[in-house]
Amino acid sequence: MGTSGVEFAIAKSIANEDVQLILIRRNKEQAESAIKQINSNRNISYMLGDISSKIGLQSVLTEIKEKINHIEVLIDCAGVYPKSRQINIDINLRSHYFLDHALKNLLSNAEHPSIAIVTGMPKPIQKMPIWELQFNITLRGMWELTHKTLLVKLLAKELKVNNINVNAFFPGDVQSNLMKHSKTVKNTEVPVSYLALNPNMDNMNGKFIDNYGHIVPLSNGKYNTDIAKHRLSKYLMTEV
Repeated sequence: MGTSGVEFAIAKSIANEDVQLILIRRNKEQAESAIKQINSNRNISYMLGDISSKIGLQSVLTEIKEKINHIEVLIDCAGVYPKSRQINIDINLRSHYFLDHALKNLLSNAEHPSIAIVTGMPKPIQKMPIWELQFNITLRGMWELTHKTLLVKLLAKELKVNNINVNAFFPGDVQSNLMKHSKTVKNTEVPVSYLALNPNMDNMNGKFIDNYGHIVPLSNGKYNTDIAKHRLSKYLMTEV
């Protein structure tokens, strides 16, 4: 997390509430800089680890379990610019799946546990075909958006037995250094508090929610659990 971008904006939004907020980051300097800028909540801390690797994920899990006994809300916004097919698979898909499953016991200890997986603009997700091709940046972007939406459907089904709700969340256009066009965006705020803390969300599962709190309609023939299992199984068969 830098001091700009979606992750930083989400952290600022949540930190304004009466919660204990833990950031998971790979870079110590950026994490400390972000916390210093937020500073509206003394109950904010960070843990260092690369959750895209098995060793990094296990290190984070060990530290989390030593510090807390439950997680109310997991906002899963890990992601990188997909410079290659393998990076796209490992970080923008697999890391979400294995992190969310690894934390399910701590989430289950909460009264109304939920996971929000941050994703992209609704229109492309609604309109784009689900392809496996990734030989250029446009196709990798399409792959990430459609497969992450399928991942939400899969996790919503798999974690239902643990009473954990899993939904996709579009934060809106937010200033970041991720892509050329996003550097010129003026907005630095993400209204995510309602998603994390609103009791109306307690019974919502497997949905796509936009930055206004509205449910984005998705084709059930395109995005459903069966298709998710079929499309994602080859990427998720082995752990990180």
